[in-house]
Amino acid sequence: MCSLNKLKPSMKIYQTFLYFLIAIILTFIIGGFFVIVRLKKGKTVSYPSEKLALDERWSEYSISELGFSIKIPQKVYSDHKCPFSKLIPVKIFADINIFEDHVEGIVYITEEYQYNENCEKVFYSFHRLRKIREKMNKIRIESWPGYPVTAPKPPSGWAIVVKTIKNEDELNKFIKENYGPKCLIGKRNHWKQEGVYQIIVRGEEENWEETDLETTTCPLNYSYKILYAPEKNKVMSVELGQECTFKGDPYGKRCYDEDIINSFKFD
Repeated sequence: MCSLNKLKPSMKIYQTFLYFLIAIILTFIIGGFFVIVRLKKGKTVSYPSEKLALDERWSEYSISELGFSIKIPQKVYSDHKCPFSKLIPVKIFADINIFEDHVEGIVYITEEYQYNENCEKVFYSFHRLRKIREKMNKIRIESWPGYPVTAPKPPSGWAIVVKTIKNEDELNKFIKENYGPKCLIGKRNHWKQEGVYQIIVRGEEENWEETDLETTTCPLNYSYKILYAPEKNKVMSVELGQECTFKGDPYGKRCYDEDIINSFKFD
């Protein structure tokens, strides 16, 4: 009896260990399942950028998987009302899907954190930014073709969408996916980079240049930029919004937005 009593604690330890081992095995099996599903769809690469400090204020990021580079300020001024410095670091997040025949992804450029109503820092993350964009896109889709149509951009940053496309039919499809089902290629203007064009979006109307936000089938009341490189089979799109996003001073008199977008370059 004495020996049996001594065995009971060891049996409990053994059972606990066995349950723990089974739980780990099940976790790997379930986790492996989701990984396999993800890989069938495409390989996801997070934050695959190379940073080069240009000076005390600016850095250049190279996103080789998506084939572009862009310059962004290291810090910008925030509009928060808390008794802390309004100078906030800028951070970049990338969500990239690599398929056999093409690459697509979204690069988020945003303030590293914001302050909530209690003046506590709330840091942005890739998953939080993705949820914000999904929510904004849902609002836009549900309100279509309502007026005005708002840009599905992060509250303190941009979401740059980049995709591999083969022709103008795919470019029109890209525009419809990102701007609305009745939006089309309008004008193609030469951009700063050779072989790259800035695309102006239009509605389906024949006299689309004479329409306004209330009469067009593609009512966009915010600034945007679509750059198309046909020889590179690449397109990028970013909703810039209605006001300055990246401020270079506390009063918004110095805006970095134009400097940032003008630095965009396809590799």
